[in-house]
Amino acid sequence: MNKILFIIFFIPSLYSASFDPYFEEAGHHYNIPPLLLKNIVRIESNGNPNALRINDNGTKDYGLMQINSIHFRRLAQWGVNEHNIMNPKVNIYVGSWLLSEHIKEHGFNLQAVGNYHSKTQAYKEKWLRKLVAALRNGAQ
Repeated sequence: MNKILFIIFFIPSLYSASFDPYFEEAGHHYNIPPLLLKNIVRIESNGNPNALRINDNGTKDYGLMQINSIHFRRLAQWGVNEHNIMNPKVNIYVGSWLLSEHIKEHGFNLQAVGNYHSKTQAYKEKWLRKLVAALRNGAQ
């Protein structure tokens, strides 16, 4: 079972409409519906820009879109690191880029969207159920 640490996670959602321009910009840039990005944030961090998850394998997930530290090596070429990834704009753009990479590989489908969270089928399916429920319930 994963050991999960969310800093301030149990405080009500810190999602702010002030992030909306970032969802709009990143969504437009990567051709991803902003509503999908917003709901990924709700599932991943409950809208908490300070969310930090420490995984059993030693990696960490950072910020709104829970960007895994495994990506930092690749992201370093753009100056992204464990400090500035907590910036909501940076985090949303990086998460959108990562999702777009899965979409390029698999097409715009549940496989690609689920791979954003995990390539492990059981984790992916559980996460996708949450995401689909959020989208159906009109979480915005």
